[in-house]
Amino acid sequence: MNVLKRLAQLIALAAYALVFLEVFIRLANPQVIEPRYTAAAPWGVRQNIPNARYVHQTPRKAIAFAINSQGMRDDREFAFPKPAGTCRVEVFGDSFFMGYEVDLQESFARRLEVRLRARGYRTEVLNLSVSGFGQAEMLATYRALGRRYAPDVVVSSWHYTDLDDNVRSQLFKLEGGQLKTLNATYAPSVELQARLARISPYVWLSEHSQLWAYVREHAGFQVRTLLATLRKNKVDPAAESASQKRLSAALLRRFRDEVAADGGRFLAVDVPRRRSGDVFESAVPLLDADLWRKVEVVSPFSRFEAIKGSGGKAYYDRGGAMHMTPLANDTLASLVADRLVQEGALKGCVNP
Repeated sequence: MNVLKRLAQLIALAAYALVFLEVFIRLANPQVIEPRYTAAAPWGVRQNIPNARYVHQTPRKAIAFAINSQGMRDDREFAFPKPAGTCRVEVFGDSFFMGYEVDLQESFARRLEVRLRARGYRTEVLNLSVSGFGQAEMLATYRALGRRYAPDVVVSSWHYTDLDDNVRSQLFKLEGGQLKTLNATYAPSVELQARLARISPYVWLSEHSQLWAYVREHAGFQVRTLLATLRKNKVDPAAESASQKRLSAALLRRFRDEVAADGGRFLAVDVPRRRSGDVFESAVPLLDADLWRKVEVVSPFSRFEAIKGSGGKAYYDRGGAMHMTPLANDTLASLVADRLVQEGALKGCVNP
């Protein structure tokens, strides 16, 4: 009996401590709760779970996510084949282009569609972004799914994290200067995620507990740091960095070439990195200028600096997870729309 009483006391004490920590985190250091619901796509890489419905919580607001049956963050479905007289723009990216921390109507993809339609273009913008994507997974998704929608334009984000993401996926390698397929699949942790999704208490915690979000985020950071340290002990960091850059450049070129062979136009979009404070750093200089003479790129760097100079915010910091604000998403959409219109990329779908 004493053992049972002692056990009950320990359970009660643990529950009290967890509740205390949850309240403390919410008051002292509010966390962003961003569950990532991905599954292994039939073509071997990750995709957003079709028809998923979930909410991201930040100290500012709750953001509803609705994924259509085709794995896109959208409240519509897109037909095969493409409607006559309509141009399609496909957006490939990670959490920035998927629209983390903004509502669907404020996301880059939706703002781009709104701006193009306002200029008289019958346009559909399809958002094929998935959190954590680099160009390796983007290219695999384009090959298997994206080209089926017959896009007139393909837009790929370019961000600092793509260097690691492209290597980590182990989908492609450079051999004799040529890009070769290394593996057909890359779906990290999706099997474990699927098992955990069947455990109701875990799902509830992942969607509601800021303490859980804090522990998960910090544990993930420590694991990534450890893996990076182990990798640096095995290879020369300078050589690894150069290898990452060569692979990413080759992927961007291949992506462009395959889109062009399908009759489309390819555009890379710089997503500047937010450093400490409000210091932005463009990802364009990571790769040689020779690449950008071959792959068209749009950068909002100066526009984001102007937003900062006027007292606005391009990225959320306090009360957020450093994704683009609605203003930044719309600014970027405006730049891309300007470029596409100026170059006549959508001339086949002008309203009469």
